Amino acid sequence: MYLISSKDGAEFSQPQKLGNGTWKINACPMDGGGIAHEGSRTLTAWRREKDVYLAEPGKPEVKLGEGKDVAIAASDMQVYVLWISNHQLQLWVDGKTKSFAENASLPGIVSLSHGGVLVAWEENGGIYVKQVSRDGQVATAPSRGRVVESPSSLKGRGVMVSAGSLVLRSP
Repeated sequence: MYLISSKDGAEFSQPQKLGNGTWKINACPMDGGGIAHEGSRTLTAWRREKDVYLAEPGKPEVKLGEGKDVAIAASDMQVYVLWISNHQLQLWVDGKTKSFAENASLPGIVSLSHGGVLVAWEENGGIYVKQVSRDGQVATAPSRGRVVESPSSLKGRGVMVSAGSLVLRSP
């Protein structure tokens, strides 16, 4: 992954390679990762082969774990990375990884204006949503999360979250 930046939209910096490794792909990647900006920091998270990485320009990449379907958000100077590993939803916050949701797929994440993030994922035909605080605490709620929609017609469509809304998307 490469990063370029611009302060005015007319002139751009030279591309800067993020991370150390490369992965030759003869087709489209299976999932593309994401980018987040908080304060003066720009961070990226992505999957390479079977591993999930986090990087900041000028710093070495950090391997977070094995997985796929990577999503990233930043809020109130904190970085949150979400991905799927062996069908479990993994959340990395401040150097610590926790697992919740045992049969998850297609995760989404969005920053909240008051700090923390909202995470959403598909599980067993339903879409679940949970709030995560700045310190990485997942809000407690009955049955692992709130089911927003559960019709079987939603299965496999995934979720996308944006400020204040939950939107279905096609994978």
